[in-house]
Amino acid sequence: MSRMAVDTSWGCYRTSLLNAFNHFLCPATVAGIGTGGWAWTAWLLTLAAVLMAWDPSASLKDRFASARISLRQLYPKIALGRTYQGFIKALLAHSRVLLTTMSLSLRHQMPQLCAAHWDCQGWCALAVDGSRVECPRTAKNQKRLRRAGRKKTGPQLFLTTVYHMGTGLPWCYRVGPGTDSERNHLRFMQDLLPPECLLVADAGFVGYDLLGTILAGGIS
Repeated sequence: MSRMAVDTSWGCYRTSLLNAFNHFLCPATVAGIGTGGWAWTAWLLTLAAVLMAWDPSASLKDRFASARISLRQLYPKIALGRTYQGFIKALLAHSRVLLTTMSLSLRHQMPQLCAAHWDCQGWCALAVDGSRVECPRTAKNQKRLRRAGRKKTGPQLFLTTVYHMGTGLPWCYRVGPGTDSERNHLRFMQDLLPPECLLVADAGFVGYDLLGTILAGGIS
């Protein structure tokens, strides 16, 4: 995004990006979420977080700097917070409600957006899998995330993601410490799965209780 901010063709990107943000993310979705005295509104927090996720820079501060440049180009008349510290504090304070609200909105849009790719033979096919992600070996990470592997391994996150197989788009996910399990994550996410869902998983998702609960919920 930083390259886009200085590119002479930014004008055409600006219109397309604004249209995409307004259509898929929809400012009205987060309009009712107040951020108190923070310099960042819920809408700007959402856009900045998305732009930072797309940015290839190595550090979060560099990603924030690039995202802020892009936001300034997108909304030249809107006041923006200046510091990374202020932004990240505002994001941490409101990320849970923003993620919940925006995820619900995107899942609601997917059946229509996917059109013919939404289901196959009457089934909406979703794949689920979990994986551990290595994290920096800081004291806080070691205390909070814990170690799931051998003695010399560092702290880890456990991420379980459900993907829509027709498009490859993520449907929902759950994150926990490295000692979590993908089976427990799936239990927490079961209520988020759409009706007439065909769940595709590997042999790690075993157990009569788990599979019985899934089938009882109308999921194949």
